[in-house]
Amino acid sequence: MKTIKRMTVLFSLFTTFLSAQTQRNDSLWKKWNNTSLPDTVRLECLDQLALAFKSTNPDSSLALAKLELTFSTEKQNNLYRGKSFLGLGRANAVLANYEQAIEDYNEAIKWFHKVNIPSLLLNTKNSLAYVFIERGEYEKAMDMLLLNINEATKNNDIKNKAMALQNIGVIYTYKDDTVMARKYYNEAIPLLIKADYKFGLANIYMNIANTFQNQPDTALAYLTKALHKQEEINDSNSIALCLLNIGCIYSLKGDQKSALEKMQTSLILNESMKDKNGMSLCYINIASVYNTQGTFKKAITNAGKALLLAEQTGNLNHQRFAHEMLYNSYDAMENYKAALFHYQQLIALNDSVESTARNKNLMKTEMAFQFQIKEDSLNAAQDKQDAIAYQQIQQQKIIRNSFIAGSILLMLLIVVLINRNKLKRTVEMEKMRSRLSRDLHDDIGSTLSSINILSRTAQNSLQQTDAEKTKGSLEKINERSQRLLDNMSDIIWNINPGNDTIEEVMSRMREYATTILEAKNIDYTFNFPKEKMDCKLSMEVKNNMYLIFKEAVNNLSKYSGASKANLSLTFDEKNIHLKVEDNGKGFNEDEIKHRGGLSNMQHRAEEIKGVIKINSSDKGTVIELSMPRYC
Repeated sequence: MKTIKRMTVLFSLFTTFLSAQTQRNDSLWKKWNNTSLPDTVRLECLDQLALAFKSTNPDSSLALAKLELTFSTEKQNNLYRGKSFLGLGRANAVLANYEQAIEDYNEAIKWFHKVNIPSLLLNTKNSLAYVFIERGEYEKAMDMLLLNINEATKNNDIKNKAMALQNIGVIYTYKDDTVMARKYYNEAIPLLIKADYKFGLANIYMNIANTFQNQPDTALAYLTKALHKQEEINDSNSIALCLLNIGCIYSLKGDQKSALEKMQTSLILNESMKDKNGMSLCYINIASVYNTQGTFKKAITNAGKALLLAEQTGNLNHQRFAHEMLYNSYDAMENYKAALFHYQQLIALNDSVESTARNKNLMKTEMAFQFQIKEDSLNAAQDKQDAIAYQQIQQQKIIRNSFIAGSILLMLLIVVLINRNKLKRTVEMEKMRSRLSRDLHDDIGSTLSSINILSRTAQNSLQQTDAEKTKGSLEKINERSQRLLDNMSDIIWNINPGNDTIEEVMSRMREYATTILEAKNIDYTFNFPKEKMDCKLSMEVKNNMYLIFKEAVNNLSKYSGASKANLSLTFDEKNIHLKVEDNGKGFNEDEIKHRGGLSNMQHRAEEIKGVIKINSSDKGTVIELSMPRYC
């Protein structure tokens, strides 16, 4: 009942906010449609509408910004041309169309230069820098933000200076440098207080909370301060993200029930706003809580939803965290095949993180800027009091994305704390396979080889005696030990990780078929791929595929009476096709007394989700295996 009551209160606040927003948007629409109003008034209405829909419906925001661009071009209003490109950049950034957003922001900068409005120039440059942060281009973002701080100081633009300082704090947050992150966040706080910018203050408090990862009570205190500021301005995006962060803190404190309550409430708010980035972040954190509780199926469901949304938006960070959640879940359930797949995806995404050398260049740039600031500060004038009111609204994109950056960091900490040691299990499995391969070869293999040699010696010694029965027994020992050696060779080859490539499989097939068919004087041809293929198979797939081939070639050599054979292995986009055909006398499956070999081939094909077809007539036999392309 308590949970229902809390959620009811939150929905009441959210509904009130939407109602107020709807009334304001209706008023803006009426003004836009009133052709008797001045063009600048109507253009401002379009601009405000595009901004209002930026987070809740970015597609509509994009359409409104395009309409603003068309109308401002028609009226030759350069100021609103710039504003329209700024609106296009904001919407495309929310939609994760980063290349287009960069192009739009650069167009806005060009027009704002023409109309000479420094505050709008800095606002756009801060937004552009944040796109670089989202793309992981930290060095480029740092260069731009340091210049923005210098320019804002000269122009006494306290709000844009605060935003640039905050974004540098976000970069250091991504770098796990909490000392430097707090330094920049704390420099921004007095500027935001001076500008009476509650939205920015709420964001700063959330970012500072995310730097106190090991002090959950302190983090919770800052998040509570942030939530109070967000409730004052009725911002649903900020409230949703703050609730998610509070849920993460409860999870760190061990209160998983409260954590789920906050996270699921945040998810509902994000779903209402159709915010895919916010939704995927909620699903990731909910999956983390379920992993902590040991409810792995629910964790997989939520992480799967997060991965789907992250792939739709192109958010690589969210994809990385979703794969890590899925790895942890499948690993805990001992589904090692699925766990290994998601672990490999996680490693591939982690490799995209910039190198240590880039981090050093980032610090070098920072030091050079600090020296320049000391010289410029001697001539800096007093801060002005004439901040423009509508800039408060235009900062919302930067604020919202800063929230997401901090939340990602907090979520990553939770993931690392929960299952850090489990990542070693895949490497240990590979080591075990290599060790087993060596042991089998050195111990059992050498023993069987000695038996084979001794039996041949005894057989040669008995050729001059009449002990035919003993000789026959020794021949059987020789034959069976040779068979064991062959089988042992197959086992050793299969479990060795170095033989997992398709080239190794094809080489093994050629070696076996050549030995068998040449002994029977059967002409043969291979139709195998000639170019090198980047393809690795699992031990199970490789083993079943090779044994099906081996059984087919063995039957061909023993029973077909063929003079020619054709062996082919082909690939298409989805499947691998293995075919063994001959020109022999064929067989009637119903008349075969011992069909164990055919049954084994059918069973092995089913194990690797393949289909095997056998067509036999007096003109020859064709055995074809079709299986999924696992690589």
